[in-house]
Amino acid sequence: IRSVVSLPHGVRVEDCQLTFIRVIAKFPPLSALGPLRALRVECPIPSARFRTSAGFSAHRALLLHGFLWLFLPWPLLLVLQLVPRIMLRPAVLFGRACLASCLGCSRRRRRLRRLRQLVRCASRVCNVFGEGEPCCICLAGCSSSAAMIALLPCKHSLHDGCYREWIQSTAYPSPLELLCPLCRRGAQAVGLVFSAADTGGAVEEKEEDVSAPLPKR
Repeated sequence: IRSVVSLPHGVRVEDCQLTFIRVIAKFPPLSALGPLRALRVECPIPSARFRTSAGFSAHRALLLHGFLWLFLPWPLLLVLQLVPRIMLRPAVLFGRACLASCLGCSRRRRRLRRLRQLVRCASRVCNVFGEGEPCCICLAGCSSSAAMIALLPCKHSLHDGCYREWIQSTAYPSPLELLCPLCRRGAQAVGLVFSAADTGGAVEEKEEDVSAPLPKR
């Protein structure tokens, strides 16, 4: 038979004594079993004075812990917690700035590489928007020294150098796509602006060459 015995408050298990005794139960159904072997547990109960002193010691320890918590150097503890955060915050901000700068530099290089590929495969186009008018980025007039390109399919013309500087600026609106500064349409190709006057001049030269008399042999 297994049983759980609840000990009084303040009683230690080490102080208890266990002895086996023979008893005769006078109530059914145990009376029919005859003499039984029982386990007697003897535990010394502390006196009231001892219990009072123990309770007083516990209260005194609790009050002592409370006073210690009140007199702890809380400002020093707060400083010890805040100093690592304050010291790590500049490092975190510096790391974020470096990451953003590296990402922006990588995107600018990819846009410039894309533009170079399109210019390398560019063909001559004429009858574009803004032909003979100032550049929409620098607002400077067309000159023979400045190369003019047209973004396709929108056919807006502008200076090649100005467009290169614009796509490399930090204020560029798109991360990777090449956009037109006027209509914000994606550029799928690039054409070299070839004015109609140059085309007409070339045609006239060819006609003059054809109409010239053949030399006599």
